[in-house]
Amino acid sequence: MMIRNVSASKLNPAPLAHDGTATTCPWYGILLTGCLLLAAPQATIAAFLFEHVGATDPLTEGFPNQGGSGMSGPVFNDQGHDAWSISAFASGSSQHFYTTGALTPGQLNDITNHGFTMTIESRALQGTASSYPNTVVGAAVVGLGPRRYDILLGVDANGDTVVVLPTTVALVGNMWTAPGASFTLVGSGSTYHTFELSYDPGTQLADLSVDGISRLTDYPGHTTNVTDVFLFVALSGGQVNYSLARLESVSEPIVGPWLAVALAYALTTRRSRRPAPNGEQHSTSLCSNPQARCTRK
Repeated sequence: MMIRNVSASKLNPAPLAHDGTATTCPWYGILLTGCLLLAAPQATIAAFLFEHVGATDPLTEGFPNQGGSGMSGPVFNDQGHDAWSISAFASGSSQHFYTTGALTPGQLNDITNHGFTMTIESRALQGTASSYPNTVVGAAVVGLGPRRYDILLGVDANGDTVVVLPTTVALVGNMWTAPGASFTLVGSGSTYHTFELSYDPGTQLADLSVDGISRLTDYPGHTTNVTDVFLFVALSGGQVNYSLARLESVSEPIVGPWLAVALAYALTTRRSRRPAPNGEQHSTSLCSNPQARCTRK
């Protein structure tokens, strides 16, 4: 989340008394900075992040393992997107994938405590694969101990993209099948869409949104072929162009730095007042509006 910057010119500094010391209404700085602290969006930080973006080779982005059989490479301005294209041969394991290394105990603990969000922006192409529901052509997967959570993509007989949250996966002949809850982007054809799976560690269930709209909820994952990695893949003779593939822990707010700024500002604005020459008393008001309720002595 972006942190909104507050220009120094927007914070009127305390005027100087005749002896050069700053003057302020009591607790003015604390009240002002408190308001700023409440009004400003909080910064966030992810406990960890794996991310492929655009046409960059995933091997250079923290996905050191490439496997299966197929072809891959960059594509540019594909329906306005740069992407990394992965296609799988419909033979052998019928998959071509990129994975992270094994998730560390610390990363698995972050997910246990804070959850995860897995996101892909991609378009699926049928290639030589059968149409859905007989097969799926691509996937993003994260394994967490005894369970894994998948976003699977297929192409139906109308050429439209189907997203599946499977209850199991199986290789039948040269085609991967994956029964489970699904959502069809009717009329979409083979176009780019954003699929985001958000996991709640409290319920151990995940919800899927498509292009920012909630589509499938309460997904429990499944227990087939679980490995503690994050991967994205093409399957069954199909092709998927990935402009984004990301796994991150749920972000946490950063409160400390904002609080430090608030306290520092308050301390610098509440300077002590010294008597003016010859015992003359001067106004301590910062208020340019004479109707404001500021104490004068």
